[in-house]
Amino acid sequence: MGQDVWERYTLLTEGREELVLEAIDAGLNAVGDRVKDMFYGYLENTFQVDKSEIPFVPQLLRIGLARIIGAGAVNIETLIVQELANRLGEELSGADLLRAVKTAMARRGEFPEVSINNILAVANVHQTVDLTVLVRIIPNAKYFSKKFRALLVRQPESKVNVFVFQSGSIVCTGANSVEEANNSIRRLTRMLVKCGIRPQGEIETEVRNIVASACFGKTVHIERTARELPRSIYEPEQFPGLIHRMDSPKLAITLFSSGKIVLTGAKREADIYRAVNRLAEILAKP
Repeated sequence: MGQDVWERYTLLTEGREELVLEAIDAGLNAVGDRVKDMFYGYLENTFQVDKSEIPFVPQLLRIGLARIIGAGAVNIETLIVQELANRLGEELSGADLLRAVKTAMARRGEFPEVSINNILAVANVHQTVDLTVLVRIIPNAKYFSKKFRALLVRQPESKVNVFVFQSGSIVCTGANSVEEANNSIRRLTRMLVKCGIRPQGEIETEVRNIVASACFGKTVHIERTARELPRSIYEPEQFPGLIHRMDSPKLAITLFSSGKIVLTGAKREADIYRAVNRLAEILAKP
């Protein structure tokens, strides 16, 4: 299989996304409508992935199956692949092509392992708060009165830091997933309520930036890539990496000759995976 796993999956499913969705639905029928709804809800709430986007981020399909179904996820994955094979006809009759689809659903092989390094998320309680009072009540809190007048609340079980400003703004940094950022802000909100602060209106978390990294595990010809990849900047005298501004999904990728990449500017985790998949497809071209 080697280099062409993602290429085969793309060629087999491009323009046939509806068939992929039908296969996923058919495979999930084995666990019932309630679990199926939980699965789609998990992808939407955790990764902001609409059902129609799933064919473009097959890695998240496996992640969602494992999270919702657990040990039985591998069986449902097999059913989905079989249903897809039936819908695509004889093109998927060979075992190697079946492996291509299954590998495309995995987070290994041709797909580099993606690491979410940091998520910046914000929220607001829509009222002013007295930070000098909160610092005496909330555990693990520290008040920065001189620098930028904010209360830092550390999450002891993780590396997440949540800042509360006098204006009522909340800033969360250090999360490794949107789910972790949301949970951290919810925990802080509950603390504020216990301190007598009642949020005015619904608190909505907004992701401002996701920083992620991955490595393709092979050397990349940076100069040639810079010539062929539009919206790219490569100035080796100033910086060893190529900076590419991808238009869809909209984010920035820094690519190094070692094959390592750093992605910034994404608002959804799904966009990180889509960008990595798209870049892998571009780099695989001869």
